[in-house]
Amino acid sequence: MKFSFKNIGYVDSGCIELGNLTILFGENNVGKTYLNYAIYGLLKSIKENISFDFNNKIIDNLQENGFINISLHEINITQSLENSGYDFSKNLYRYFNTNEEFFENSSVGVSIENIDLEKIMPKKIEVKAVIGSKSQSEFIFYKEEDSDTINITLKHNGEFKQKFPNNIIKNILNDFLTKLIVSNDDFPTPFVITSERTGISLFYKELDVSKNLILETLTEGKEFDPFDFLTKYRSRYAQPIHDNIQVIRDYENVQKNKSFIREDKERYDSILNTLQDIIGGSFKHSNKEVFYYPKKKKNRNKMAIPFYVASSSIKSMFLIDLYINCIAKKSGLLIIDEPELNLHPNNQRKIAILLAKLINSGVKILITTHSDYLVRELNNRIMLKNLSPETRRDIMCEYKISEDELLDISDVKAYGVGVENHEITEFAINEYGIDTKIFDTVINDANILNDKIYYSLGD
Repeated sequence: MKFSFKNIGYVDSGCIELGNLTILFGENNVGKTYLNYAIYGLLKSIKENISFDFNNKIIDNLQENGFINISLHEINITQSLENSGYDFSKNLYRYFNTNEEFFENSSVGVSIENIDLEKIMPKKIEVKAVIGSKSQSEFIFYKEEDSDTINITLKHNGEFKQKFPNNIIKNILNDFLTKLIVSNDDFPTPFVITSERTGISLFYKELDVSKNLILETLTEGKEFDPFDFLTKYRSRYAQPIHDNIQVIRDYENVQKNKSFIREDKERYDSILNTLQDIIGGSFKHSNKEVFYYPKKKKNRNKMAIPFYVASSSIKSMFLIDLYINCIAKKSGLLIIDEPELNLHPNNQRKIAILLAKLINSGVKILITTHSDYLVRELNNRIMLKNLSPETRRDIMCEYKISEDELLDISDVKAYGVGVENHEITEFAINEYGIDTKIFDTVINDANILNDKIYYSLGD
């Protein structure tokens, strides 16, 4: 899946093709977060609002004859994706909650070179949708196993043959095809963890401004203008931040769910152990509050720490913990702005291991990062994979590295943002891993200065 960008923040143009692990590099203020958020928003929009084009002739034929056939190979998915990108681009300013002029000449697009319909073909499908007054009519969707043809029947159960507006039928057909095609692994379900997560975790109750502002406005005793109110008090945050606020606000319910990882703890215990090693405790909901429970240590009392006084690293890891335990779906896409946020270098290395294990479990990952520690740890896992079996086994045994941490070169995509002009540049990846010159230059400059000062002290 490839995303194209034009005039998004600092970026004039460029493309990002998602791998199992996709990493965006770049200095501050070059637009990495814009790209992350745009990918999340467009994918979410496709999952919820993609539209397949059905001409009126097909709809009329269904209404008159009660039966039509549609071939999966005849559906113009490419055009539907282009339309989704166009619609999303038109509303970028709303999505980022800024002035319309800010994204006036901006666009985001998506394309898939080869949609794997073979994953759909073996399935036998039979679905019914009942509509109309007193459920008098029903749509029946049927597909034989290993067939690309969908049989659609419109059946009227009463004496009265209802005539439906074409747009209603189009919506029903569209909803069915969306569930059939977009639920495919080619369209991963995205979940975003923003760099604002520590603030959201701390102030999420105060950020529930909607209720507070409504109450304040109504109790002021002034004349209430609903249009003025909606304009003045619309959400102050970009949609991904708003989504993070919502999931934290609904933590009491979300934490009752089980991800595919927690559903099969025995199989994925390595992921849960690495997560536990970083967090050093667990989160629990009690009396409408979130508490952090550190792992009990010898000669120490068990503690329950209110979340708002927990360390910044714990707040930073909260949504990652929630995703892994309660939200993660097989073939989903986890998008994280700076996974290393507030973490000690040792835990930055561990977060790289956690990401590698998630990738090998079937979760796709998209991150931005400024962490040399994280990238070097990922590179270690790529290099290990390319060693001879004997040498690899010896190193893995010595450093207690497990098989589910290793990464194939083909798993990884890396891009620099703003490295050359205002464009997106793909980085080379080989048996040594990702080219880290973006960090190496800075580290070498610091070392040269350090050596100069150090040896001058001895003169």
